[in-house]
Amino acid sequence: MAEEWLAIGLDHHVANRFAEAEQAYMKGLRVDPNNGPIIANHGVMAAQQGQILVAIQRLERALLFDEKNATTWYNYALALLEAERADEALKAINASISLIESADALCAKGMILTASARAAEACEAYEAAIAKPFEPAYSTREMVGFNSVFVRTLKNSTPEENYHARKKWHERFAFKGEKKPHDNDKTPDRPLRVGYVGGDFKMHSASFIWGTVVLHHDRKVIEPYFYMSMACEPEKDASTKRFMDVGNWRDISAKNDEEAEAMIRADK
Repeated sequence: MAEEWLAIGLDHHVANRFAEAEQAYMKGLRVDPNNGPIIANHGVMAAQQGQILVAIQRLERALLFDEKNATTWYNYALALLEAERADEALKAINASISLIESADALCAKGMILTASARAAEACEAYEAAIAKPFEPAYSTREMVGFNSVFVRTLKNSTPEENYHARKKWHERFAFKGEKKPHDNDKTPDRPLRVGYVGGDFKMHSASFIWGTVVLHHDRKVIEPYFYMSMACEPEKDASTKRFMDVGNWRDISAKNDEEAEAMIRADK
């Protein structure tokens, strides 16, 4: 019975129906108060709602009943990092990696080491992540690619070293699907459709730089399309909402290369 409530809660959870997910998880815990997966999901949901200390408490409790769960250790590490408890976060992510050495966990380790001013070790974690299998979606591999280059600037890497890091990522993840010719509308004087692809259509230093351009296009001349490659929460981020309001918004965070390419092509 508890597992059924877990499944119901998870369906609501992934759809961001947090109130319904909360009810399902609580009903499951009334049946089995020591159900590690339910407690863990309950903790993740708290983190998603900004309740980091609550999340940490729930994830710690989940590990009491399910200490061999690599995903719970991973989520616990991220919650600790968010709480600026980097030393504890590093121990937690190492526990996760000892169970399953995934690209996600290695990327998280790189983030934790970067926050701990251990750039050289962070580089090693990102290099290890790049070598691992990835899910088709963009988010983690994009983060690994950017972070593996950025962290080198913290250890005075040369331009040549940075180039080789970018090249290694590109060789692994560059689009390898069929390249088709474009049949865009060539009507003179029509608004030019311009597509922007990235993960920073949100409150981020990068968006403050190029946002002054893309947020102020003359819509009679330029019709912008924003392809968001990272998961986001527009209801919590006013910057994301601004991008959504001024352009054609497309969420490709859960798309593979072929799906994202097809979506972009359809917007011709």
